[in-house]
Amino acid sequence: MDRIIKLQELSNRIKESNFSGIEFLKIEKPKDELDHLRNNLVDTALTIGKLLSELEEKNRELQELAYYDPLTGLPNRRFFFEHASLIFEEVKRYEKSLSLLVIDIDHFKEINETYGHDVGNLVLKTFAGLLRGIVRQSDICARFGGEKFVVLLPNTDLEGAKVLAERIRATVAKNPVEHGSTIIVFTVSIGISQYRKGMQSIDELIKEADIALYRAKEGGRNRVEVFIPDETAEAQT
Repeated sequence: MDRIIKLQELSNRIKESNFSGIEFLKIEKPKDELDHLRNNLVDTALTIGKLLSELEEKNRELQELAYYDPLTGLPNRRFFFEHASLIFEEVKRYEKSLSLLVIDIDHFKEINETYGHDVGNLVLKTFAGLLRGIVRQSDICARFGGEKFVVLLPNTDLEGAKVLAERIRATVAKNPVEHGSTIIVFTVSIGISQYRKGMQSIDELIKEADIALYRAKEGGRNRVEVFIPDETAEAQT
């Protein structure tokens, strides 16, 4: 009867997905059918536990693919909008400071055409690494696609955003990419926008930073430009 009760307890642990230390419940020298049944249950539990662990790992990988850019490791557009929208709503409610940087790698098409896509990818990964080393943990930086990146800066006014943007620009210019014997110096242009009362969505902030980015490119690239509220030019990045 005691062995039957232990079998029931083992069965319940399997139902509850409690596989901790279950391998120690095997009987080294089974004497009868009950012992064999117990060992079979333990083997089944170990198999189920392994499969569940692999499934959890696959789910984590899928989660990363859904929210992170596989090349740079930075969050992607989906991640950005889900988190940025929540921050934006809090800013609207409590009238906090919020700034946004839109960053574009200068002449990226030419880099790809001249040196190949492998070098282009190396430039993207290098820039992502530099960006990660500069932004704060509270900032949200994401790859928007291609050579375009965004950084959302909670609790940051325009002056603070300009300081950070200039630091990013200068750091990139001082860190060329080495590929074999070739050294590729690359730069970035940055547009800045700031939350103003009356804005309704994060999209407005992005559009205004895009306009400033276009001005930075028109001005010669490797520059930081701030959106001026009375600007009427369309974003053409």
